[in-house]
Amino acid sequence: GTGWTVANGGQPLEPGVPPLSPMPFSLALTDDSVVNRVPDPISGTLYVRTAGDDITGEGTSALPFATVHRGVTEASTHGLNGALLIDVGEGTFPGGISVPPISGASATNTVTIRGVAGATIIDGGGTQERGILLDGADYIIVENFEIRNVKQEGVKVGKRADGDAASNDVVRNCKIHDVGLDASVAALEIGPSASNITVDACVIDGDVYGIRASGAASTPVTGLTLTNN
Repeated sequence: GTGWTVANGGQPLEPGVPPLSPMPFSLALTDDSVVNRVPDPISGTLYVRTAGDDITGEGTSALPFATVHRGVTEASTHGLNGALLIDVGEGTFPGGISVPPISGASATNTVTIRGVAGATIIDGGGTQERGILLDGADYIIVENFEIRNVKQEGVKVGKRADGDAASNDVVRNCKIHDVGLDASVAALEIGPSASNITVDACVIDGDVYGIRASGAASTPVTGLTLTNN
């Protein structure tokens, strides 16, 4: 109302009442749980097994994760300080795996997602869009998987919405089939602006295309190597 004054950091005071003196204080944080910490980067091996657990698992051989997705999340959350192997055991694992750019990945700090040749299956269950999407991710190696039963591509090496395109990735010794259940697509798609991608020793059975590089004049696919497929 009228007759009020503003003093001492915006605190309203009645006429004739002196402003309050600020009271000094200090705050000490002793509980680590209230501090936002940046996770330490990792390297070495993360284990994924059908008998693992994505909640209580730690990615160790004794306490493995249950899905490839959980292993990828661990890598992307922490970033890398060396090469990382995501060791996937025998059995069938869900598709819909999306690998984003991973901090610290390089020619020496690669991420290898490795199954057991002839014994590890990525299955989309007819509902997942893709088996594995390398979503602008660099220095990723995917090897030794059978990939099947997805609505679109079995593997897509893609470009993120922000324009970051995948580079220096390898897809090796994979069998890709029964894909494109909802669309006429390639079993293995190399997206616009991708560079230095290698596809080696894969058996590919696509509905319309086997391997397709979908660049354009302004977004060419460069450095594509296809061997022994």
